[in-house]
Amino acid sequence: MTTIIEHEEVAALEAELDLLRAKLAKARHHKKPYAEMTTEEYRTALDKLGLSIVGSAEHLGVSHRQSQRYANGTSPVADPVAKLLRLAIRTGLTANDLRAI
Repeated sequence: MTTIIEHEEVAALEAELDLLRAKLAKARHHKKPYAEMTTEEYRTALDKLGLSIVGSAEHLGVSHRQSQRYANGTSPVADPVAKLLRLAIRTGLTANDLRAI
């Protein structure tokens, strides 16, 4: 038996296919290789490096207020800051090493 598909149905199926392709492309390009740094992790990292919340700003290249926002959870820790802190702890860098970077 031959089925006849009307032009409107073909157009609707093509539109749905385009939407699925767009979602797939977006999913392929949206990769987050690590979890966001939590407030507790941020504070712990500063403690391990011997930095105060306000004093860490100079070492991390952020303002004093921004470091406070990270520490109290009103702002998510920026990815570059999180990467730098995690790397510093894993490699055994000191606060002075961070300042030199």
